[in-house]
Amino acid sequence: MKKLIPLLTIIFLISCSQEMKEVDYSKIVKRNNIAYEVNSEEAFTGLMTAYHPNEQLKSKTFFVNGIKDGKYLEYRVNGSLLKALTYQKGTLLNLTSYHANGNMERYEGFKDN
Repeated sequence: MKKLIPLLTIIFLISCSQEMKEVDYSKIVKRNNIAYEVNSEEAFTGLMTAYHPNEQLKSKTFFVNGIKDGKYLEYRVNGSLLKALTYQKGTLLNLTSYHANGNMERYEGFKDN
């Protein structure tokens, strides 16, 4: 199971990455809890990314119509996965955190959402 989660994450990211708009977090603003690109009136759909000062990927957040939908992935400065959250239409479904060695530290599902 531990090896299946990263594999499924990679497959999900590859399938979502086709024709998906990628925008740096500094170019996203929130209005009334909806994400927009700066100077846009259209709710953001795509991938918001952030980077550590060493240019390693810090996070990826998937949005549909301005609301988190899909995976939020956060990485350590060395590039290893720190945590993965899954959203559906803005509602947090589950959270998985990882040790620095890549082993799962904690999984928490939220059934009452």
